[in-house]
Amino acid sequence: MTVQEREAIDGVLEYDKLAEAYNPITSDPVKFNTYRSEQTWKERKAYFKAWFQQFLKHPGVYVEASINGCYGFFYPGSKEWYDYLDFSSVINERGNGFFCIYHPEPFKPLRECLTRGEAMAKELPVIGLFFRHGVYVFVTLWCAMILAAAGKYRYAAALTPFLGNILVCIVSPYNANTRYLLPVIYGTGLSVMAVYSAFEKGGVPAREGEVFKTREK
Repeated sequence: MTVQEREAIDGVLEYDKLAEAYNPITSDPVKFNTYRSEQTWKERKAYFKAWFQQFLKHPGVYVEASINGCYGFFYPGSKEWYDYLDFSSVINERGNGFFCIYHPEPFKPLRECLTRGEAMAKELPVIGLFFRHGVYVFVTLWCAMILAAAGKYRYAAALTPFLGNILVCIVSPYNANTRYLLPVIYGTGLSVMAVYSAFEKGGVPAREGEVFKTREK
């Protein structure tokens, strides 16, 4: 890396802090600890130029970094993900007294019991699959491909929001963060039902152009 490239990067991100702040599964440490909010457009332009120059020199590193940032959404064998088990204090701190959200203390034993039960369920055969992000992603992709290959474009179009959600997860700042994938997780059942409805006997004909003719009869 040249001196000019280092200076270009330092105009947007504090270069000397990058190595310590870098975390392959999340960009948050770099974003919160090294980002210079007072940067100018000229500095930002120089940064992207250096970024692209480094991409041409080390494309493999860029691919590895991208995969490290999103593989948890696709790999069904991944058991490590980011969940939320408590309320964030930020809700109360920034609510100016309007919000007062907390866990009732009398329910603490029950809450801890349910949390332990969830942890155990994640390790169980078959049931544990329902806790894997990759399972939901691949079921959704499979449904979309089946519908598209069969020419059921109207049904496939209904899955567009879920496919868009998967693309968002690829560029998300935190690998395998459950909240980023919630639309796909909750919508997987709809994706499966779309396939079932498209191929149900006595339902929509093979060619969608025949739908209106069937209804007229």
